[in-house]
Amino acid sequence: MAFEIEKTVQKGRASPTDTTVSAYGGIVLISGGARRRLPPQNMYLVIGDSMVSHSTARMVEQVADLKKRNPEIVDPILNAIEGVSLAAIHHLSNPKELGRYMNMNNALLEALGVGHPQLSKLVLAARSAGAFGAKITGAGGGGCMVALAPKPLRHRIAHAIQSCDARAIVTGIDTEGARKEKNV
Repeated sequence: MAFEIEKTVQKGRASPTDTTVSAYGGIVLISGGARRRLPPQNMYLVIGDSMVSHSTARMVEQVADLKKRNPEIVDPILNAIEGVSLAAIHHLSNPKELGRYMNMNNALLEALGVGHPQLSKLVLAARSAGAFGAKITGAGGGGCMVALAPKPLRHRIAHAIQSCDARAIVTGIDTEGARKEKNV
């Protein structure tokens, strides 16, 4: 139901990712109309909020326009993003390798034009502080990035992000998803 609402608001261009993961929790592989929960992982993440506002609808439209004008360029990039994602799921328990795939994915997203100078700064700061990998998350153009952190370095990575005039959130992956809270 949440995905259908998001799709309506975004004029049919919404991704089922956010609503599916929020509802079910954990890591979910979404391919076509199929959704499959992957084994739970204990990951340490640092989210960097660039504090740059952006429009998801505008970013999605920008990529759609680029694809329409240059399918011979955009289609291979989109295929590579899918390939990187599918390869990455085989390395969920190997954070160093997973981080490499995150870095590849970020480069492909940048090639699609959904990057932003502030996001690039945060991604590089996180990597320099010891993150296994870091990438744009969401639609890009501003908003957030995510870094996969070694447990002992997660606060150092957060500090590196904050030193770039951004907000950092140290977190992990909630495997429970949506639930009814008691006394609410």
